Amino acid sequence: MSDCFISGLCFGSVTDNISPNFVTVAPDYAQHMRGATALVTGGAGFIGSNIVDALLAAGARVRVLDDLSTGDRRNLVGVTTSPLTELIVGSVSDATAVRHAVEGCSHVFHLAAMVGISQSVHEPDKHFNSNILGTEIVLRESAAAKVSSVVFTSSSAVYGLTPTIPSSESDPLVAASPYAAGKAQGEVFTESYARTNNTHAASLRLFNVFGPRQSASGAYAAAIAAFLRAAQLQEPASLFGTGEQTRD
Repeated sequence: MSDCFISGLCFGSVTDNISPNFVTVAPDYAQHMRGATALVTGGAGFIGSNIVDALLAAGARVRVLDDLSTGDRRNLVGVTTSPLTELIVGSVSDATAVRHAVEGCSHVFHLAAMVGISQSVHEPDKHFNSNILGTEIVLRESAAAKVSSVVFTSSSAVYGLTPTIPSSESDPLVAASPYAAGKAQGEVFTESYARTNNTHAASLRLFNVFGPRQSASGAYAAAIAAFLRAAQLQEPASLFGTGEQTRD
């Protein structure tokens, strides 16, 4: 995956905050994942498929659970033909599908979610089923399967519409939309899961992530990708509001 800024919150029986001893360098991480089986929910999406690539490169076996509502099989071309990869088409809001997907896994990377703040406002029931209920189901089934660790992808949206710049993990959470509320709730679920089951988990507050396979079109295209596409096509970039907004 290409450059991004990630604010991370780690929970667990040993380490409650990020420390030099908790965060491993790439070679150690690869050695740790070699031979392990990992589940990536939303693994056919932009970020998820890059995680799939990294896990396979580290020597892990990978299972992908994706309902393909926004993910794309083409993001996994060449990967799904590997004997180390399995694609399960299903939703995280389906407990049976999640139970099947997490069986035998030691690590879970939970990325599956309905994206877009405005979409969460217009389709609150769909948002609840995917982002809130789906996250609870993934954590519940992960606990039942006794996985070693879970990574939950939260969002910078939890800082609200006027965040402190630069943002910090200690800043108050402001749920200015159902999407932000769902991500904040997911963090709470993740912490509860880790402490209740005496295991490791982390919530990552992703900001402006960009890289290969990212969509540059559509209503929910990320700013960096949309701006680069406009520049390539020599078209004006669409700006909202005053255009003076800042992001961490």
